[in-house]
Amino acid sequence: MPLSKEDFNTLTTLCPIPQTFSEIILPAGNSVNHVLQFTGLPPFTNETIPLTFGNQASFLTEHNTQILRAMRVPPIRQLNDLLEGGIDAFRKGSSTVQYPSPTPGSVPGAVGHISFPLWIILWWCEIQEISEAKSSWTDAFAFLDGLSQKYPLVQKLNTQIHTLPWNTELPSALGGNTMTSAMTTTTLAYYCSRKWLKTLHLEQMCAILRQRLRVAGIERVHIADPEFFRSIINKYRHADDNEYFTNSLRLADGSLSSLAFPVCMLSDHGKVFLPNEGSDSYSLPGNHWTSIVIDASEGQVYYADSFSLPLPAEAVDVLHWWLK
Repeated sequence: MPLSKEDFNTLTTLCPIPQTFSEIILPAGNSVNHVLQFTGLPPFTNETIPLTFGNQASFLTEHNTQILRAMRVPPIRQLNDLLEGGIDAFRKGSSTVQYPSPTPGSVPGAVGHISFPLWIILWWCEIQEISEAKSSWTDAFAFLDGLSQKYPLVQKLNTQIHTLPWNTELPSALGGNTMTSAMTTTTLAYYCSRKWLKTLHLEQMCAILRQRLRVAGIERVHIADPEFFRSIINKYRHADDNEYFTNSLRLADGSLSSLAFPVCMLSDHGKVFLPNEGSDSYSLPGNHWTSIVIDASEGQVYYADSFSLPLPAEAVDVLHWWLK
């Protein structure tokens, strides 16, 4: 679940982190190298922390920011609620967040609860993203370091990546502003690995290919995102044939000559299957990416699988059902 950028920006406008604090509790700059060098990460938790809004005087000053390292950062699901609640609380006159003291006496001068300014919610959001970025780039550079001796160009690339801004949103032409999230330069770190690429990375690839088609003036070929075929599979499995399938009709009436899309598969013991629906829509369940191309002009369906395995029978049935 990504953080709500809209609520984050709204709360930032209402009560931004003061510069005197940001210079102490955030990285010294916005480059990948600054994130890697940042050492002020607090502990994180998946448990909901009992927090309330109020008007008590803030306990936090520029001279005691070290206490932040002892405070657990709430999980993302709670941070989204806090962003929304913080906006409402500010407009109703609240100025602080009441945080339960970890243990009696662990923070000198604080009894029961510790009062933090409302902008602490913004810091928690930023520190979540900084932590994820630091982990992603640490893994990426470990991967690149393993290649640098064999490929001299990788060492040069390594040096250049350190200077990139870590959280700049990518433009639409490079896959930014997708339906699932706003991609940043840190999204690119995941490519520097041999890990299973997530759905958002396939969305990025599709967006780049669509941009190339637009530049080339090719209008009758469309490349759909992974969610496209997943939604068709879902309707097939639920016998829902009332959907107005625009792309299917466009293929039928000739306004589209070809349609291509990635398909998430589950590979197991030399066979591939259409996976069951998972609870995490941010990344489709499965462990193997394949692709399908429907060429209406030739009346052909093409299937690409790096394992050279056949298209699963259920996928064939789904295509017949959708194209009927």
